[in-house]
Amino acid sequence: MRELVREGRKFGVGLGAVTQIPRFFDERILSQFNTYIILKLTNSSDRNILEGGSPQNISDMFTEIATLYPGEAVIVGEAIPLALPVKIHYFDDLDLSKYKRESDDINVSDDMGAV
Repeated sequence: MRELVREGRKFGVGLGAVTQIPRFFDERILSQFNTYIILKLTNSSDRNILEGGSPQNISDMFTEIATLYPGEAVIVGEAIPLALPVKIHYFDDLDLSKYKRESDDINVSDDMGAV
């Protein structure tokens, strides 16, 4: 895994990882991630691990990170110039009907000429 993370960028391979306990991740792997989506972390060891690898200083945000509610997160890293608090909605609660297109009713295999 470590080599894949280190060498993947050379070949255009991106990687996302999800963990509830960052301190169990190898620090050499975490240091390769450029953007973090941080949900509630109450353990100071976990927050310290992320602080060490984060491209931005998040030490001032430890209180906020420890008190986030379910679905709330902070995005930090190269993808965004400043730490950004966000609300992540539960997918099943979203009303996606306004995004429905007429083409959604077409059978994909029919479109592709499959038999």
